[in-house]
Amino acid sequence: MNKDWKIFFDSLLDSIKNIDEKYFLVKRFEDIPVYRERAYCYELYHQLRSILPKQFPYTLHGELDKRGHRIMKEKLGKDRIPDFILHRPNSEDNLVVIEVKPSDCSEDEVLDDIDKLKEFINNADYKYGIFLRFGKDLAVSVISHDERIVLIHHKEPQCEPIVTIYESK
Repeated sequence: MNKDWKIFFDSLLDSIKNIDEKYFLVKRFEDIPVYRERAYCYELYHQLRSILPKQFPYTLHGELDKRGHRIMKEKLGKDRIPDFILHRPNSEDNLVVIEVKPSDCSEDEVLDDIDKLKEFINNADYKYGIFLRFGKDLAVSVISHDERIVLIHHKEPQCEPIVTIYESK
């Protein structure tokens, strides 16, 4: 197992456990609470940046816009903006791409994100992909069928996430 991947993945799981309820399920004035992907992602970014070692060789970027990037356009064939990437800027050394969705998202959104992860892995030299779902109940199930994609379900704030790594037979 890649040492940097292990450091990152352990840091990610610790970061997920640190996400407080106010970022997990957003309370609204005189209305029911809702899952908000941006609130969750911003807090995850903060937690992850706080936990990753200072001298970690990769850089975490959130929603790094690849539109207009000639090489990425050639590799992916279309504009794609992942929720997070971990890479070495100004190189093709890309460790992981991450997509995040609340548990109440549609099946089409899930499938699009899984396809996006596969495109980054297969065409843009990312070594791993992570699909992270947060929220109590899953409206749709997720199956990746790719051992390079890790599925994570974060059911409750400040709790251990459930990790599934697809093992091809």
